[in-house]
Amino acid sequence: MTLRTLCAATGAVCFPAAAALGSIAFSFADPAGGRQLTNTQGAGGDPTTGLISYDSAIPIDFIVDGTDDGLGSQTFSAFLEMDLQIGTAAEIAPGIFQASIVGAFSIFTAGDGDILSGEFNDGNFLTLNSAGVIGGTNTAPLPFQYFPGPVLEDFLGDDKSLGQLAEAVFTLTDITPAARGGLIGPKGVISGFSANASFSGVANVIPTPGAGLLVACGLSGAALRRRRTS
Repeated sequence: MTLRTLCAATGAVCFPAAAALGSIAFSFADPAGGRQLTNTQGAGGDPTTGLISYDSAIPIDFIVDGTDDGLGSQTFSAFLEMDLQIGTAAEIAPGIFQASIVGAFSIFTAGDGDILSGEFNDGNFLTLNSAGVIGGTNTAPLPFQYFPGPVLEDFLGDDKSLGQLAEAVFTLTDITPAARGGLIGPKGVISGFSANASFSGVANVIPTPGAGLLVACGLSGAALRRRRTS
């Protein structure tokens, strides 16, 4: 089950085709050994919302593929932190539910080097039975944005940087609700659940902007830096 499969089932155009967005791709496969993604209902004090997190102790093989732009491809041994708030769901087609997503995620190496961060200002969670997707794109007013870390900046080199065109999709499988009543409760409240997750994303690559614009982008990206605990 993919985001576009769900979109097609609802007759909606949720996100543009990845091929139209740019020339660098990001991905990781679902790691073996149990479910890594968790939604905790009411974690923020509001019983109608949930907090989606990912087990940051689980290693992932994060692939950065820039072959379309002459950058080659590299696989990083990495980890993922996620802090996403999910709202209540509405049934938009028989058996298909949609909820809003806001928050951020960060992918980093074992040496604490940031590779890539992403921020959902207005993302979507779509689910059908035990499958679902978390996705976002960058249509105005920028509901989703990527922020490159030093590791990705080194990969891009001095003359290239990420543009604003972007798409990010987490594919969820084996969604297992914590509540006996199922995933969607009264008034669309999404119960706590665990799930497996894989990821794919794309972004365009542009010539490196001037120093002033780089400073501005750096200030924006700083807001997404992870709060690590020792």
